[in-house]
Amino acid sequence: MHHEPTQLLLLDQLGPAVLVDFQANPDRIERALHQLVELAVALGHDPSYKSSIQYDPRTANALLDKFGYKKGEDGYRAMPDGKPLVVRYSSTPSERDRQFDELMKRSLDSIGIRLEIHKDRWPELVKQQKLCRLMMHGSAWIADYPDGDNFMQLLYGPNSGQSNNACYRSPEFDKLYERSRRLPDGPERNKLYREMARLMEAHTVWIMMDSRYRNALQQARVIGYRKHPVLHAEWMYIDLDSGPNKQ
Repeated sequence: MHHEPTQLLLLDQLGPAVLVDFQANPDRIERALHQLVELAVALGHDPSYKSSIQYDPRTANALLDKFGYKKGEDGYRAMPDGKPLVVRYSSTPSERDRQFDELMKRSLDSIGIRLEIHKDRWPELVKQQKLCRLMMHGSAWIADYPDGDNFMQLLYGPNSGQSNNACYRSPEFDKLYERSRRLPDGPERNKLYREMARLMEAHTVWIMMDSRYRNALQQARVIGYRKHPVLHAEWMYIDLDSGPNKQ
């Protein structure tokens, strides 16, 4: 989940209370995932790691009130200077994204924040996010290579305009990341990854939304197919049995 710098103050003030209620529709929306560290392949799942970002609309409303985002007669909040508080969420015109749009609107309505939906084709959204012109949007990521660095580099400041689609810039995070690049896989690097994950949570750069399931079907005559947990180039190793009984 990406947001533009002008929203940093609001999100920092809300902090742990802004997680969208993805468990409200377990049959329509994929399983919620709240760990960046779990995504860092080098660590794997850490059952002791608990995200600080939880779904808590009561606390979110209280924090918004405290920092001057008052509700108007229409039930929606304004900025402390009186200007309308509007979150612009970008997504594609697909049925899947329409469901996420509805969920996002319901979640933000519960804390009095008006949502504006911006629709465009995926290639155009990618172009805009590379230019840091989207306020908030959802993105998926698969590992290019099976190492935790492949996920942490997504938040490295100098990668803005490339893989850092959140356009996140934090000198503290960047220093930790640069240190991690000089270390081999092991406990010392894992410790830095946890610190980086906590920074990401504190700054609310991303909100972990879902982990997708995929089902694969194959014909009986397919030879060599075996799903890799990271790589998506199985076709390189696939062949077809051309025997006389195989059609």
